[in-house]
Amino acid sequence: MQTSPAGLVSVLLSVYNGELALNQTIESILGQSYHNIEFVIVNDGSTDSTLSVLEHYQKADKRIKILNKPNTGLIDSLNQGLQMCTGEFVFRQDAEDISHKHRIEYMLDYLAKHKHIDCLVSLSFVVDTSYRIIGISNLLPFKSLDDALRQNQNPFAHGAVAYRRAQVLALGGYPAVLHAEDHALWQRMYKSGLKFHLIRKPLFAYMKSDHGITYANRGVQLRTVLLSKGVSDETVFKKQLLKEQVGQLILDGIPIEITVPSGLTLYYYYLYMRFSLVSFVQIKILIPLVFRKYMVGFNAIRSN
Repeated sequence: MQTSPAGLVSVLLSVYNGELALNQTIESILGQSYHNIEFVIVNDGSTDSTLSVLEHYQKADKRIKILNKPNTGLIDSLNQGLQMCTGEFVFRQDAEDISHKHRIEYMLDYLAKHKHIDCLVSLSFVVDTSYRIIGISNLLPFKSLDDALRQNQNPFAHGAVAYRRAQVLALGGYPAVLHAEDHALWQRMYKSGLKFHLIRKPLFAYMKSDHGITYANRGVQLRTVLLSKGVSDETVFKKQLLKEQVGQLILDGIPIEITVPSGLTLYYYYLYMRFSLVSFVQIKILIPLVFRKYMVGFNAIRSN
């Protein structure tokens, strides 16, 4: 086991062909108010200019550590990157997404004051490909994070977490569950008795795009999660997938085609009205009144 230098924090990023938004992602980490970091970046066999971008930033900032490897997928890349990390805490960061400039400082301070927490989660703004805010992550107003995990739900963005490196390594790292490795890891951690906590501050901005891994593989992820709950009914899967599609259509502004399964037409219109209302409340009321002050902490976010 590697020894952690005092106060050092690891930031872990895996990227594949991420040249279009990689600058904003990297600069949001290098510009953190907490400076004692190592930025471990795994280039998973990119075929675009990703490696050149990474090497450019590494020359300017030696806190960046690059692992350049053949394309073996996200799970293997994260596990190899995790082995390179030496900080006590690992902060995840996904390509295209950006972090609030005080994200590490705020979360590390909270972890120092609450030493029983093993995985700390923040809220996330949802942004489009122009970094305009189009929503906010699930607030869980009537349910605790502990309840959601107990019910095998995954209500937060992978990139919005900070966890204790040694504990995740002791559990074997990220499980080999394709397109749902984060959900599988949280369940493994939770069932082993590790403690999660949510701080209700949007310290991360998660980009929804039609070429992202999560979007492109939503059906696979959803089926994996349902099977992990013991649910194999095809009607349940279709209803849940339709819910995900309508939610993205309304909240994320992605021009997707939706094929409404036979017999679920009324359900589609119900979902459409429901998500339209949620979107209005989030963008017109909640964010301006409660969370707009956090927008200034992101270097790339634009006003609507």
